[in-house]
Amino acid sequence: MTDEGRQRRFDDPIPLPDGRVLHTLRDAADYISGLPKEQSDMADWQIAAEALMVASRTGPTALAQIAFMKALNGDTPNVTSNAAPFFAVRLLNDGAGYVVDAVWVNGTTEQIGGMPFKDPASAARWVRESSATWVKERLTNTANIIQFRGRPT
Repeated sequence: MTDEGRQRRFDDPIPLPDGRVLHTLRDAADYISGLPKEQSDMADWQIAAEALMVASRTGPTALAQIAFMKALNGDTPNVTSNAAPFFAVRLLNDGAGYVVDAVWVNGTTEQIGGMPFKDPASAARWVRESSATWVKERLTNTANIIQFRGRPT
């Protein structure tokens, strides 16, 4: 990672179980490098480390944050807590439009249903105008939560 890239900040700080908070890509990289080798060699941590490197060069920090949170929390679903997710807008792999992902505090990712948005501004407008209602409905009726195992596609 470049020095400048390592200083890039996450959109939302990452709280750790021990109470510390990670604010930058460097904080997250230092955390991973401080893990025992058998843990840092696990696939989820390797993916998180690679995502941090990509984000330090050109990529969005949101994807690195998702990968880090997934590695930190594993596949343990916990979207029923009252902590609201943050939202990430991404281009579909086939280029057919943009979608919004809800990323819960434990790293569980849920793609918001419906038709893809034609541009990122339209998706961002949905987040500003409708995400609070969407979160309230999801937290009220957890049976409707779609939980993805693994990284979003």
